[in-house]
Amino acid sequence: MKENEQRTIDKWTLEKLMHDQAIMELQMKCNEAEEKWKEEKARREELEGEVTRLKKLLGETEEDELDEDDDEDDRPTKRQRVA
Repeated sequence: MKENEQRTIDKWTLEKLMHDQAIMELQMKCNEAEEKWKEEKARREELEGEVTRLKKLLGETEEDELDEDDDEDDRPTKRQRVA
């Protein structure tokens, strides 16, 4: 009976150690994933800011082009020579 109890205790002890190790490995992976997520989030926000800046720049450029098109219509047209 004593040997059977000792085997059971040893078995449970080994199982607990294995579970603790698995938990630590999963916690490390979770921490790594969280760190990568934070990095990707910061990068995405940086890129979104760049897109916004470029859209504003493009909007200003398009407005400038539209203004230039309007200016062309205001210029006097050339008359054809009459022979």
